[in-house]
Amino acid sequence: LKVLIEDEWHNALPGLPFSVEDAQGQVLYQGQTERNGTASFNLETAADNKRLFIKSPQLKTLTLELGERPSFSR
Repeated sequence: LKVLIEDEWHNALPGLPFSVEDAQGQVLYQGQTERNGTASFNLETAADNKRLFIKSPQLKTLTLELGERPSFSR
C-alpha cells in the first residue's frame, strides 16, 4: 500500500510519524513518511479486519475500508 499523506492545504508531510491499527486497536505498522510525504508498507491482517486506521498525532485519523474496492475516508 502506498499513501500520500498531506495536510488540509495539500502540502506533503515528510518525516511524519504514523501508525496503522486494526479495529481492535492492535498496531500493525509504525513508521514515518518518506521525503516526498508518502508512506509505503505491506500489511498482513486477519480476514475479519475490514477496516484499518492510519493515525498520527498531527493528523485526523484516516480510515481504510478493505474489500473488493478499497476506499479511504476521514
